[in-house]
Amino acid sequence: MIHTTVSIPIAAYSPIGRGWLTGELRKLDDLAENDFRRMLPRFKPENFDQNLKLVDAVGQIAKRKGVTTAQVAIGWVCRQGTIPIPGSTKEARIIENCKPASLTDEDMAEIQKILDTLPISGERYGGQHEAMLNG
Repeated sequence: MIHTTVSIPIAAYSPIGRGWLTGELRKLDDLAENDFRRMLPRFKPENFDQNLKLVDAVGQIAKRKGVTTAQVAIGWVCRQGTIPIPGSTKEARIIENCKPASLTDEDMAEIQKILDTLPISGERYGGQHEAMLNG
């Protein structure tokens, strides 16, 4: 019997965190009153400022590398061996998202340190929807 290793690709939807990692959201009022993200826990007022700190820290890496925060996020997903599926409604963003940041081992360690010290605040979806994730 011959044994082979089969690689199954994993696709990561929303690798820029529903827009969080674009760096464009600076305050809750940047979201329209009817924006569905206002219902998601990570965008709630009690979590917003904490998550903005994480975005700003990743933004420093992006600035240093001459790329966008979203490109760093997509580059991180790629380094995990995962296929990113970012969404966008703007042609320029789609083109940008096809050019992930090239991250070094040092960059990856820095991102891990950011995640360890500035954890994401709030569940991805919350409630009964959260229970359906990863399971």
